[in-house]
Amino acid sequence: MEMKHKQSGFTLIELMIVVAIIGILAAVAIPAYQDYVARSQVSEAVATAGALKTSLSEFHSSQGDCPAAGTYDDNERGRYTESATHDDECIITVTMRSAAPVNAAIQGKTFTVTPTVSTNNRIVNWTCAPGGGNAMDIKYLPSGCQ
Repeated sequence: MEMKHKQSGFTLIELMIVVAIIGILAAVAIPAYQDYVARSQVSEAVATAGALKTSLSEFHSSQGDCPAAGTYDDNERGRYTESATHDDECIITVTMRSAAPVNAAIQGKTFTVTPTVSTNNRIVNWTCAPGGGNAMDIKYLPSGCQ
């Protein structure tokens, strides 16, 4: 009597389904990952603006007004940040670098950090938003800025 051996393994269609599922997952995950990378790079720029916020707040607290434009500018380039400058109303403009390793979606983009002054002439809060010449899309700003 002859015994038949059943062939085992995956069929071609099963393998094609698995490859298609992996392709769909990758198509969804890669753009989400790129947004995450851009947001993490903007975090460096927010930290750079933080140093300026401290200087401007202290000056405003002691002098009752904002310093002249450019007094505390931070042109020390970070890995992702080109510069952080301020005007004579204490509005900080942060510019991202316009080349790699900065994510292409935020290269050369800017955002502003604006003080809120209380009735007793004190800076009580800072608000960041897309702004400047080449405004950044709001989705790249950290949640504390939006």
